[in-house]
Amino acid sequence: MNKNIFYTLLLFFILVCGANAQEISSDKIVKTILSPSRKSSPITVVAHRGDWRHFPENSLKGIESAIQKGIDVIEIDLAMTSDSVLVLMHDRTVDRTTNGKGRVDSYTLDSIRTLRLKNGWGGLSHYGIPTLEEVLNLVKGRVVINIDKGFDYFPQVYALTEKTGTTSQIIIKSGYPYKKVKAVLDTQTGGKMIYMPIINILKEGQEEMLDEYLKNMPCAAYEIVFPRLTPKVNETYSKIISSGGRVWVNTLWNSLCAGMTDDAAADDHKIYDQHIEMGATIIQTDRPEMLIQHLKSKKLHR
Repeated sequence: MNKNIFYTLLLFFILVCGANAQEISSDKIVKTILSPSRKSSPITVVAHRGDWRHFPENSLKGIESAIQKGIDVIEIDLAMTSDSVLVLMHDRTVDRTTNGKGRVDSYTLDSIRTLRLKNGWGGLSHYGIPTLEEVLNLVKGRVVINIDKGFDYFPQVYALTEKTGTTSQIIIKSGYPYKKVKAVLDTQTGGKMIYMPIINILKEGQEEMLDEYLKNMPCAAYEIVFPRLTPKVNETYSKIISSGGRVWVNTLWNSLCAGMTDDAAADDHKIYDQHIEMGATIIQTDRPEMLIQHLKSKKLHR
């Protein structure tokens, strides 16, 4: 074989393999999440709204970029258009994240397609608003998707995940009590999808809500929110881990994690170590690359 051709093929092979070296199947990620939490558990990294520091939040490009960087789970947000199509949008209006104005549900799919997404610094991009179905087709078999602001659309979400063959790689969450969630999941046969409660543990009634889940519907993971670090937070972690569940913590802003945020971790990575020592094995972050790099240095990420 001609040497030039050989080296060209070798370079192509290296580039292709390198581009996908970080990816593993969504089945392996789900297996980790469903396995009982323990001290030696690898940490699952969740990218909040995708790779929004480099591409618009909740965009196809931001999701693809996060996958390429080795993220385990990508959190997305849903809203519905006036013609009942689920699209990715955190806010109820398009004002903050696009060049449009008004409520998402005032737009048809065709009209919302004309809008352009803004990047994380408010600059206008050429990327448009994706539908949930487009996202599911993009991520099939590649990464786990966490659906926020979507439980109210559960029948439509479930139908789309079944259509695209992605039901088993979805985590859908809500802050609703056990009885309401159980009724919906039973009615819609959502047992094939992972459900995760959101528990703001220092709020009145939230400890009782957690106990109802632990007693009647033990979950693979629980998203725990705590604006202050108190003994009750540590007790809650212990209770969940003892049940075999995993603790999901958000390092996004102060009120979610008692100030132990990504920004604080940028100055001192021991912030992440503190979360891990407390027992969190799923971390949702706005700085996924930094977190993964730190975890790899500790051999706590794949």
